[in-house]
Amino acid sequence: MPRPLGADRLETLPQGRLVLLARHDKGWHPRLEKTLLTPEHPGTAVLWEEQLFEVRSVEAASGEVRYTLALWDERHTIRVAETYDLANEDRRRRERELNARRERERWVALLFAPLLGCLPAKVQECIEREIAIPSTRMTFLSAMPLLLFGTLSLLAMLIVVFGGPALLPTPIYLAGLYFWLESLGRLWISMALGRAAGLLPVELAWGVWRLRAAPSVDRPPPFSE
Repeated sequence: MPRPLGADRLETLPQGRLVLLARHDKGWHPRLEKTLLTPEHPGTAVLWEEQLFEVRSVEAASGEVRYTLALWDERHTIRVAETYDLANEDRRRRERELNARRERERWVALLFAPLLGCLPAKVQECIEREIAIPSTRMTFLSAMPLLLFGTLSLLAMLIVVFGGPALLPTPIYLAGLYFWLESLGRLWISMALGRAAGLLPVELAWGVWRLRAAPSVDRPPPFSE
């Protein structure tokens, strides 16, 4: 009888069937029985200790996945084949750990999206490729608070223009007006064009940092007699 690997457990059933109890989904598919409209399709073929099995059914219950296996019927053509061994189980474990890490990074990125959306567009697109958060969403979430700040600054400026008291210092008015205009443009780029757009001051600071961080090219010393 084949032996289970890792934390998997094995049970036996009549007619030579086996039940593999796994803590995580292996991606194996069950057999699809014949109906009036569809033909029969065998389940995933699993090579286990030089024996070929077919996944007859897959059930999830009590935090485990229950795979019912039977010896492969030679009348079927193998369409999907998997190998149940230490190498493939280790690969599945690494994939689960990678997916879990990306999911944690995704939640952190969502939390800090208003800040990440200020980064240059190319950086936002790299984040999107890495953890699947739309760069346009990051741009939108970063532009909305600045648009609100700009709107309040603009209203305070209009109060001064119409003879009311000065609620904010003049530099705040100017900064608010700038962020109001830029935020409108960034929102239009993200919503109408479907592209990311960074905050201009951050873009400039990022460019300066990249120039300073770039390795300097050694030049030969000047000729001296």
